[in-house]
Amino acid sequence: MPPSSQSDDDAQAFLGARALHTMATHSFLIGLAIRLVIAISLPLLLDDGILLQGVRYTDIDYDVFTDAADYVASGRSPYERHTYRYTPFLAALLAWPVRVRGQLGQVNEAPLMFRSRVLDKRYFGRILFCLADAICGMIIVSLRRRARGRNGDDSDKSTIAVDEEGCGKLSKILRALQDPNIVDALWWMYNPLAINICTRGSAESFVVILPVLLTVAILTNEKGEDIAPTRSRFSVALRSFVAG
Repeated sequence: MPPSSQSDDDAQAFLGARALHTMATHSFLIGLAIRLVIAISLPLLLDDGILLQGVRYTDIDYDVFTDAADYVASGRSPYERHTYRYTPFLAALLAWPVRVRGQLGQVNEAPLMFRSRVLDKRYFGRILFCLADAICGMIIVSLRRRARGRNGDDSDKSTIAVDEEGCGKLSKILRALQDPNIVDALWWMYNPLAINICTRGSAESFVVILPVLLTVAILTNEKGEDIAPTRSRFSVALRSFVAG
């Protein structure tokens, strides 16, 4: 291979490994940014028919959530909305931007982007769910690294032995992917399934963060064992729904 081609491959391999390292060390911010971009752009492109006619990105349950939030904002029960069988806390939380938007709309004090995106019921719930999902991923990364530290594993050591002399660009990138810190982030922060669920408007990430991940995080901390039962009771109340 000519020297120039070899140097180009080395440079590309270095940039690829550097990018993976950045994705691992800043997984929360990058993962959250990916979720927010998708949560705002794809509904515009698909729900409004700009990209594909008849293809809807938003989860049908999200329409149920926002309708129930309108009921709560007007002082009515969220269960007056047909098929709403979720916790009333969710509807009350999603009703907050409806009330605030009405107040800010009268005085016109909020920035346009804040009013058109964050306080828009079409996006507020998605942003909230994306944030909760990113926090879930951050907790998973923290727990995996803590467990690895207890086991005495060397997180900086590659698990694949590669011949440095004949190591190509692809091999170098594959070796970088074996970094345990990157593997930790791939479990959730860059998991396409988790990203798809929260950006479509599903509240599962918001529900999961309390009854599962936060409880596990508390139990792994000796100082938090006393408040774990209280947090668990709140989690059950959040997950409960009305049947019938």
